[in-house]
Amino acid sequence: MPSPPQTTVHPKNTRLSTILHPCPFILLTSSGSLYSPGGSSMCCTTFNRKPIPFRRITGYREITSKEICRKEAIIFSTIRKQEICTTQRDQWVRNLMVLLRYDTSAHFKYQNVSG
Repeated sequence: MPSPPQTTVHPKNTRLSTILHPCPFILLTSSGSLYSPGGSSMCCTTFNRKPIPFRRITGYREITSKEICRKEAIIFSTIRKQEICTTQRDQWVRNLMVLLRYDTSAHFKYQNVSG
């Protein structure tokens, strides 16, 4: 009588599950990459080019090339506690900065109504 076929787990399948497991994290951070060059300062390596809705932003900070980072960046903080790297070269980024800088009371009023 022939023996039943044996199932074997190939290392490729294990590797695939390892690769797929961090995908949700990659999707969350793919909107701009941050790294820390050895301090509390964060640097951007890539930039999000897609506009972020104003109602999702809680604030921003500017990273200049005078700091440790090589690239200048605007890092927006969102209501979901994410930090998104953007570049000031994009008009929508400059528009959001102006809105946040000069109209914070309207922004927080809008945040409370929508969220």
